[in-house]
This record gives sequence, structure tokens and C-alpha cells, in this order.
Amino acid sequence: MEIHAEELPLRKIFSNDFAFMVPNYQRPYSWNTDHAYQLLEDIKEASLTAKSSGNSLSQYFLGTIILVKNRNLPDSQILDGQQRLSTLIMLLAVLRDGMGDQQLADEINAYILEKGKIIEGTEDRYRLQLRDREKDFFQKYVQTPQGTRELENLQVADLTDPQKLIVENTELFKIELGKLPDEERKSLCQFLAKQCILVVVSTPNFNSAFRVFSRLNSRGLDLSHADILKAEIIGQIPSTEQDSYTNKWEDAEDRLGRDRFQALFGHMCMIKERDVLREDLLSTFKKHFPPQVKPREFIDETLLPHSETYEDILQCN
Repeated sequence: MEIHAEELPLRKIFSNDFAFMVPNYQRPYSWNTDHAYQLLEDIKEASLTAKSSGNSLSQYFLGTIILVKNRNLPDSQILDGQQRLSTLIMLLAVLRDGMGDQQLADEINAYILEKGKIIEGTEDRYRLQLRDREKDFFQKYVQTPQGTRELENLQVADLTDPQKLIVENTELFKIELGKLPDEERKSLCQFLAKQCILVVVSTPNFNSAFRVFSRLNSRGLDLSHADILKAEIIGQIPSTEQDSYTNKWEDAEDRLGRDRFQALFGHMCMIKERDVLREDLLSTFKKHFPPQVKPREFIDETLLPHSETYEDILQCN
């Protein structure tokens, strides 16, 4: 199993070395304002500490991301880390759109968008591409220059849950960064680029990447049982059919709502086994509903009928 791991500053993460893509079978964007606020406060505090100590070499650890990636190519499927990377792009976009210095704004935008080159025959490419369901929204209102300024005009009631979270977190950054003087925001940009680091774990094989993902999750990463099952099950379906089954899965999740959809897996376990401990739910579920054996049949013949029944129960008066 070929695994490569290295510490990289943000200026290398959002560079031509990587072209991040969130596969459609992954969970949607789900960080709320508590996550976003804590991330920003931690970065601000680390930046001020480094500045007051005069230590321009101090580093702040932002976490770990797991990728399916060939070391010789930039294309990088994100198996774990999309929440953190997406939120960092929102933070950079707000910093960019609030800058009075156009040169600095352009430099920040280079971390968000890789400009195409005529001589090389390449087109513009966003450094991070979300799932199809959120991609266009994220590009228009976050990744496009001045896009964050248009968020306040949106009708939140018309948005999906992931879109609402993107709006709320971006608006939070606008409020919090608006409290800082220009010089402090400039220092924050420099700290982000040079001294904030991520550990990048990559392997060219999905199965080996998923094993790393599962081991790290057992040590406490913030992932639901539904998220883990989704990545494992749809990842085993042939690539030509993954989009179709991802849509089926996410349609069921949208109908129930994320919290109730996650609860569904516990209810399914209790049909088979009355006493199920939360920490054992995943193993109990796989024992009674072995989805890895026939992943397509599991979605069509087990998951979807159970989700429809659960929806009917919830709607009864």
C-alpha cells in the first residue's frame, strides 16, 4: 500500500500542485457557524501569538486531509478534509473581497483560482471543486471575485441545507473580519499563507485511502455513520453508476433531513437487535445489513424502502 504523507503550508496546498475535487458520493458541506467561528478564532489567536513573540517561523496545524492522488498529477479526490478546505476557501474569499489593496486581492484570488495559460492551452480552474449539487453555487457566490458581496441578497428559504451553511459561514467571516483593521487582515493573510499547515496523506488507490480514513475516524474524526457507509458503499459501485446511486442516496437524505437520515441507520439496526450502543452502531449495521456484498441492491432494496417507510411514519398525525 503506497501512502505518502507530508506537512505543507497553505500556499502549497492551494497551488498548482493540487486540483481538489469532492466526489459526488461524499457527504455535503456540513460545517456550521460554530465550526467556522472556532477555526477563525484559532487562526487569529495563533497569528497574534506568533506576531507578539516575533517568531515568523512558528507554524499552526490546521488538521489532516486524505486524498486519492497520483503523486505525479495534481488531480486530488478528497476522501476526508472537504469541510476544512471549503471553509478555508470561504475565509480567503472574504479576505479577498474585502481588500482595498488590489494587488493583495489578486494574490489571494490565486489561491482560489488557477489561471489558465494560452501558451500551455489550459483554462481557468478553481483549486477546489465541490460536489455537483453545491459546485455552481460555491463558484458563483464564493470563488468568483466579489461573489461574497451578493450573498446578502439571497432568499435563504430557497436554499438547500449545504447552501445555507455556506451563506451563514461566509457571512460570519464578513462580520468578524470586518472588525479588524486593514493591517491586521493583511497580517492574517500572510500567516495563513506561510505558517498555517496541513498534513496531506495521499495514496493513488481508493481502497488504501479508505483504510487510512477508517483508522483515523476510529480515533475521533467528526464523521457520522451515514457518511462512512456512504463513502464505503458508493465507492464500491462501478464509476459509471456512482452518480446515479449518489443521487438516489442524497434524494433520500434531502427528504428526511440530515439528522433524521442519520438516525435512520440506528432505527434499522434496532429492527434486528434491540440494544445497540452508539459506538457499536456501525459494526452492528454491517452485521445485519452487509452493504458491501451487493452495494447497488442494498441501496435499491433496503435503504430506500426503509427511508420511505420512515418518512411515512414521520408525516403521520
